[in-house]
Amino acid sequence: MANIDALYDAITQAEHQGFLGTEGYDPWIRTKHQPKGGSTAFGPVQMTGGKGSMMANVAGGYTDVGASPEELDWIKQRFLPQAQNFIDYGGEDMEEGMEHYDYGGTGDFGAQDKIMYEKVAKKIMEHEFMRTGGDRNIDKFIEAWRGKPSKDDSEYFDLIKEEMMLDNVTSEQGSEAF
Repeated sequence: MANIDALYDAITQAEHQGFLGTEGYDPWIRTKHQPKGGSTAFGPVQMTGGKGSMMANVAGGYTDVGASPEELDWIKQRFLPQAQNFIDYGGEDMEEGMEHYDYGGTGDFGAQDKIMYEKVAKKIMEHEFMRTGGDRNIDKFIEAWRGKPSKDDSEYFDLIKEEMMLDNVTSEQGSEAF
């Protein structure tokens, strides 16, 4: 099975490509991309918290990723409310004093929130990785995570697979190319 820590790091690289490692850049931001309809994507792996998101499904009991009661409380009391603030105050709805919820903004997570984010993200990744076929089908996992197929964002897919190759994870073809 893929190393979930390496997968988390590879997705972080893909989500922040071109910016990670540059002076002053912090991946703890709301996405800078402002799609039609908006986005609540936040943090290193750009998890979302809108209606129908994996985080909302986990909090609502519709998807069981093995989150502890403490993690479920954190999703409900910290992650989802921050996502709602992104919806309410970011972008065209910006209110003075709420700039930290705008696109590219830092939100309001502290150190403990960042620890919980990573723990929950890795549980969701592991769940989705297994649900989509595990090591046999990395493309299916990436598509589920990204929300679009490889043909629409091949650079993102390629970057994750390149990062994962360093950990000798196999692709659906059984080669070391993933």
